Amino acid sequence: MESFTNLGEILSEIIKKAEEDGIITIEEQEFIKVVQIGFEELDNAIKDALQDHFLSQDEEELLRRKRAGIIDEAWEVITKDDVITKDEAELIQLLLKLIKRIKIK
Repeated sequence: MESFTNLGEILSEIIKKAEEDGIITIEEQEFIKVVQIGFEELDNAIKDALQDHFLSQDEEELLRRKRAGIIDEAWEVITKDDVITKDEAELIQLLLKLIKRIKIK
């Protein structure tokens, strides 16, 4: 299970990607904020789940749902105007790639 430090590294990579063209749009800002909040919630859930040094099936499922929830919320931000720009597509693809680093086991 990865710690918040690594979640922070993933968020940093997403921010770096958003900054590549020198402009962070309002939607990109919202995307980053949603991911940041989701990672903070996931980190808290990971800490709670591992307090007893055992990950139950229920806890494992909760963590999977939280991880999926981050993707769902980020997708909602990107698609709310019914237009997905090249930069937005690259951000969501990067999130999907990087979120796989968060192992739930």
